[in-house]
Amino acid sequence: MLNFKIGAISKKRLTATFGLVLQIATGILAFYWVIRWSGISFDQFRERAVQVSPILISLGILSFILTALLNALRYRLFLQGQISIRYLTGLFLVQNALLTITPWRVGELSYPILLHRDYRISLARSGTALLLIRILDLSIFVFNS
Repeated sequence: MLNFKIGAISKKRLTATFGLVLQIATGILAFYWVIRWSGISFDQFRERAVQVSPILISLGILSFILTALLNALRYRLFLQGQISIRYLTGLFLVQNALLTITPWRVGELSYPILLHRDYRISLARSGTALLLIRILDLSIFVFNS
């Protein structure tokens, strides 16, 4: 469907690149809005950012990446399918973004809907996997408290 070439770049790759640029631009605009909303100047932000240890920033970034990969592996374990870790990592990131932005945990709906759309996994199967994952999360929380 999207397999014809535009020069050396396929339309699918061009669309993916445009999506990535749009995500980066949205992130920059959101960052700008948060800085302006918080009432601090960019100079104050720069002064505080320079004081942060690069080692701690690196550890934070590595921890975030590890969390995303481990959650993708957990999704893959509960789905027992041949879905790529790359896709499941993206799904985890989309789900968490929606959980952060939307009210009433609407982001949880993205998991079964996107799996159904992209891999034709039934809503019942993906919903059951998500429910099992959340029960596992709850049990870890309850038994370690």
